[in-house]
Amino acid sequence: MSKKLGDITTIIKDNVGDITITADQHAIDAVNFLSNLFPLAKIDSTKTTTANQNYITAPTGLIRVLRITIAGVEIDKLPDLDYLQYSEDNDLQRWYEFDGKIMFAENFSVTGQVVKIWYDGSYVVPTSVVDTDVPDEMMELVYAGGTYRYYRKMVSVVAVAREIYPNVTVDQITKIRDQWFKELQSLITQLKTNR
Repeated sequence: MSKKLGDITTIIKDNVGDITITADQHAIDAVNFLSNLFPLAKIDSTKTTTANQNYITAPTGLIRVLRITIAGVEIDKLPDLDYLQYSEDNDLQRWYEFDGKIMFAENFSVTGQVVKIWYDGSYVVPTSVVDTDVPDEMMELVYAGGTYRYYRKMVSVVAVAREIYPNVTVDQITKIRDQWFKELQSLITQLKTNR
């Protein structure tokens, strides 16, 4: 099943009943929302240590680090930044996340040791040429989420542009939005139950 941006927006447009709408951002936002709700379990073993450095760049799409090993040795997470000085004073290697990097309490002494990172990651954002990696069983969430986002935006558009939509009231569009929100919530509940 192709999961490029155009394929996703085609379904959103079909749900809305209007092939002329622009739905790209709604589809992208739905994929990003799904990343936070049901992140992908990933492992990155492409990073290596650099002597006299105390950080590595976080993997692309990192949401949350779960576990780290360096040269096969488990490194504990720093429980709180208040413990950083204690870890440094006692030569305890610990890690924490900061500013797009995974920081370590101690500088690395060796270059080239493999850093293996287990983490929750985001889904690939679809483009016109790149498929998203959202699993097939979760694509209905993307379609419903994108459609809900379209109607959420339309509530404010109808409210401020009455001359463009004279035959639609804010209450009418709000009811449609609310129905799509219920559909989205139902799909989320089903997926959580089946996982």
